[in-house]
Amino acid sequence: MIKKVVGAGVWCAAAFFVSFILATRTPFFERGGPMLLPIFVCSFLAWGVVFAKFFQMAAWRQDVAALLKSIFDGIERQRIKEALEVMQKNPTPAAQILRAGILKYDRRKEEIREALDDEFLREVPVLESSMHSLETLIQVLPLLGLLGGLAGMLKVLVAVEAKAAYQVAVGFSDLLAGGWEMVLCGFVALFFALPLFLAYRLLAARIEQEKTMLEQTATVFLEDLIERRTGT
Repeated sequence: MIKKVVGAGVWCAAAFFVSFILATRTPFFERGGPMLLPIFVCSFLAWGVVFAKFFQMAAWRQDVAALLKSIFDGIERQRIKEALEVMQKNPTPAAQILRAGILKYDRRKEEIREALDDEFLREVPVLESSMHSLETLIQVLPLLGLLGGLAGMLKVLVAVEAKAAYQVAVGFSDLLAGGWEMVLCGFVALFFALPLFLAYRLLAARIEQEKTMLEQTATVFLEDLIERRTGT
């Protein structure tokens, strides 16, 4: 837990630092105005969540059939404690659900099913962790782009009004600062938001597949356990 918090803190600090350099020290992006800084920060934070989630999902992939075989081998040899220790050391949701079933291996089918279902409900938030944060960041990005565009438009209007007050003709150069701000903020926000949205949808689909796999694993475990106990 502490490692996760420290890692998140380091990534947030790195995202802010890189965003600050891009938004304030890069000649091209300096034209985008102050709203580019939160746009970059949100973008880098969102990509950090995406990569972390993909790595997490990849680490959870394992041979469920081999996992079930090791469990039943332990049960048949009356080495329940060893099977539990193996599942305890395995951080994947599938292992934790199976561990809940092992703890009730000698109970009635209904009790085992209830234990498996309860653990499944506890593991679902683990599967969906960070997804709400990612969704929020993706939704905020276009709004920040819109706000930056409105700020640029406001800058243009202020420049026009200032010229009009002195009855001076408005030149193209007077509109450039606000125009750049309008265009860059919207472009950068959408440039990051579109691929992030696609990544979010891909992750959501992967999580749904993982949920289906967990339900199937629990069902196979329960049916095999009852079959072995009845000797059929």
